[in-house]
Amino acid sequence: MDYDISQTTHLMGGDLRITITSPHPQKALQAINAAFQEAKRLEGIFSVYDPQSELSRLNKERTLTVSKDLRTVLWRARWHAEISGGLFNPAIGNEIIAAKNYIQNGGTPPHKPIHDGHYRKIKFDGKTVSLGHAPYTIDLGGIAKGYIVDKLVETLKKEGTKQGIVDARGDIRVFGPRPIKIQVEDPQDSKKSKHTFMLKDAAVATSGNYRQHREKTGHIINPFNTPPQILSASVIKETCADADALTKTIFNLPLAKAISAINHGVIIASDGKVHAKGIAAATTEAA
Repeated sequence: MDYDISQTTHLMGGDLRITITSPHPQKALQAINAAFQEAKRLEGIFSVYDPQSELSRLNKERTLTVSKDLRTVLWRARWHAEISGGLFNPAIGNEIIAAKNYIQNGGTPPHKPIHDGHYRKIKFDGKTVSLGHAPYTIDLGGIAKGYIVDKLVETLKKEGTKQGIVDARGDIRVFGPRPIKIQVEDPQDSKKSKHTFMLKDAAVATSGNYRQHREKTGHIINPFNTPPQILSASVIKETCADADALTKTIFNLPLAKAISAINHGVIIASDGKVHAKGIAAATTEAA
C-alpha cells in the first residue's frame, strides 16, 4: 500500500512542500529530511539577503572562487539574460531591493526603465567569477529557487524515492510514473483556479502579480518598463531552473509575443483570458 507523505519548511522567503508517494513512510520522511537539509545548504549559497551567503560575498568582493552550484546558476542566468535581450536580468539586484523597500513601506516603486547590460560583465575563469567594478548587484531570485527544486529532486531520487512532487510556491517539479494535477491559481482571486493540467516528469514555474506584494504593484521588475499585458505566465520545461527563468521573460513580453514564444504552458492575459499551449488534459475552469 502506498502512502502520500508530505512535509513543509521555508525556502527563500516562502513555503517549500515536498510530497512523496511510498509504501515506506519512515523512509519517505528520511528522504524528505535529506532534501530539506540540501535546501538549507543551497539557500546559504544563493540568498542575497544573507550577508554571509556565497552570493553576498561575491557581490561584495567582486571576484571570488565559487562553488559549482553558484557557478552553474550564474552561467545559466547570464545565458537567459542574453537570449532574452535583458528581459531576464540577474544584474538588477539594487533595483529589486529598492522596489521591495518601496512596497514594504506602503509606496509604489518609481517607474523608470533600466537600460544596462551589466550581466555581460559577469566573467568566468575556471572556478573564479568576476563581476568587474560597475556598481551593480547580482540577484538570482529569478532562477535559483528553480535550481534548488531540481537539486532537491536529485536528492530524493538518490534516497530511493520513485514518485514525488517538490513545490516551492510557484516552482514545481513532478517526478515518477504517475502524472500529477496542477492548478494555476487565479491572480485576481486566490480561492479560484484558472486552469488545470496534468504534469508528468517535468517542471512548471509560474510568475505573476500574485499575493507576494500589494495589489497592482506586482513583484516582477520589467527592465524596460513596458506596460504589462499579462497577469500570470506558467512555463513547463524539463528543469525547474529553466522554467523559472523563462517565466520571467514570458511575463515581460507583450501578449502576442508571449503566446508565440511559449511552447508548453499557460498565460493569463490582463483581461483574464486563458491561453494554454502544448498541455495534455487541460481544462479551463470558471473564473
